[in-house]
Amino acid sequence: MRFFGRRDDVESEALALTSSDASTHEAERPRFSPRDVLIAEDDDAQAAFLRTILEHASFNVTRTENGREAWDYLQELRARGAAMPALVLSDIVMPETTGFKLCAWIKNDPVLKHVPVVLITLLTDPNEVVQGLYAGADSLIAKPYEPKYLLARIEHVRNSALNQGDEEHQLQIRVGGKKHTVTAERLQAVELLLSSYEIAVQKNEELAQLRRQLEDKDSELRAAKKELEQLRGRMEKNLPKPLV
Repeated sequence: MRFFGRRDDVESEALALTSSDASTHEAERPRFSPRDVLIAEDDDAQAAFLRTILEHASFNVTRTENGREAWDYLQELRARGAAMPALVLSDIVMPETTGFKLCAWIKNDPVLKHVPVVLITLLTDPNEVVQGLYAGADSLIAKPYEPKYLLARIEHVRNSALNQGDEEHQLQIRVGGKKHTVTAERLQAVELLLSSYEIAVQKNEELAQLRRQLEDKDSELRAAKKELEQLRGRMEKNLPKPLV
């Protein structure tokens, strides 16, 4: 993965960190353990939730608490000649090392770049999609997520990773009035953008559902108000007339 235009600290550090490894490791695809998933998540509750979902689907889960720990774990596997996890599932906001930085480290490594990386995000800012592209992420998943959707997205990313080649293309996208030029595998970029679109559709559906619920509650309140007014009218009609 190469970057064009303005580079932030994440990109520069990723290039510096992995450039020293490039001369000592051949640019070949690593061996994968197809049911192993590496999690980078600092929140214990979220990590436990992810572990429960994945282990129920027969995945073997290793949890790290930030991007640095996840990176060190991958380096340990490589040093032992062990198979790599089939996928890295990382939160974005973590102490010490963010998910974006971890992803950039992985995707700038000549061997580890073949490991699919899925970032978990609230996606409150469209620039997160741009940062995901720069970092080389394979997909985004929005919080909160349904277990069924999470597993379907993981399986899709794992299968897509098997069909990706090494050919890269320059892509130009415009977000927030700014143009960004990135170099990525075309399929990888399309997958990331499609996952972002799915998140947007999902959030729109949730908003539409909330709007329908509010409209139903409004109708119920209007009906209750009307019934209350009718009841009050009947009570006033049946009150005894005051003595003169």
